[in-house]
Amino acid sequence: MEAIRTCVACRAREKRAGLRRVVVVNNEYVFDDKASMPGRGAWVHDSVECVQKAISRNTFARALRVAASVATHNLENRLKLIMDNS
Repeated sequence: MEAIRTCVACRAREKRAGLRRVVVVNNEYVFDDKASMPGRGAWVHDSVECVQKAISRNTFARALRVAASVATHNLENRLKLIMDNS
C-alpha cells in the first residue's frame, strides 16, 4: 500500500507520488526531489497555485516548525521554471 500525504496548501490527500516534498536547508526552502533528505518535510502539489498558496499563507513554516523568515528564493525560481515550461 502506498503512503498517503496531505498537500499543505489545498489540504487534499493524495498518494506520495502525486506530491512534492519541501524541506529547509541552510535557512531556505528547497524541493526534495528524491524525498530522501533528512529532517521534517512538507508535501505540496507540483502546481504553481499550490506552491504560491503555501508561500503566501506561510503554511510551509507551520508544517516544518520553523521561523517565518526562511527564504523562499529557491521555490520561487522553481515556480518560474514550471511556468516557463507550461
